[in-house]
Amino acid sequence: MQTKFFTAKNDKMFKTIFCNSKNISLLTWLIHKCLNKNVSIIKVLSPELAKNNIYDKGKILDVLIEADGKIINLEMNSNYYSALHNRNASYLFNRYIDDIKVGESYGEMHEIWQINFTSNLPKEYPALGKYYFIDPETKIKFIDNLICYEFNVEKIKENCYNGDEKFNFIAMLDFNEEELKKYCVGDKNMEKFKDEVIRLNNDTKFIEFLSAEEDAKRVQNSLLLDAESKGMAIGEANKSIEIAKNLLSKGLDEKTILETTGITKEKFEDIKNLS
Repeated sequence: MQTKFFTAKNDKMFKTIFCNSKNISLLTWLIHKCLNKNVSIIKVLSPELAKNNIYDKGKILDVLIEADGKIINLEMNSNYYSALHNRNASYLFNRYIDDIKVGESYGEMHEIWQINFTSNLPKEYPALGKYYFIDPETKIKFIDNLICYEFNVEKIKENCYNGDEKFNFIAMLDFNEEELKKYCVGDKNMEKFKDEVIRLNNDTKFIEFLSAEEDAKRVQNSLLLDAESKGMAIGEANKSIEIAKNLLSKGLDEKTILETTGITKEKFEDIKNLS
């Protein structure tokens, strides 16, 4: 019998709902609420559907969207770790580089926006952080087409419980069934989202897949924490390299190690050759 209720903080749950072609209006609404501006989605560039089982191979893609001259990446970070923002930034910069390659000139580039929904952030982080390349004194932007929004899921949920409904569309991503029924009322999009989460939690095959995947992630997160704690003792300069070495010795794959530590592929090859 199922005892766990999977919220949309689960990456696959999030993508199965918002990458569904039948829910394009829901995805448009979410982006509009996040950016506080209207957007018209042209296409979802990387719609990832849930795999049949945890052993299916394939590249894991984030929700990447082209809309109104913008490239928008939505990423669900269900756990915070010290290298998370390095990983997020590396993805953002890669998107920026890719856009330079396809454009005919730098002036024709898209605006690149990243929207992160992050859990377990350190307590000093705000409910919503907006990060630009900008001089803190003069307020002059170094570049004007790259920005990252980060929503602090736990802090927003706490605010919602205290009556602050400003970001309840973010809090809903981590609501259990009882909370969905309590807070997702009076707004047709939130009610539609509630119905989708509950429907998927009643899909036995889908939930069995999520449960197996979550167990595997739990093991991987334990390895990451162990490697990070060992790396912390080495010193900041070599921390990422030491973490990479530890993860490699524990059998984690190259993609996970590169994304987690932020090291270059060349540095990873050097580590492999020395191991």
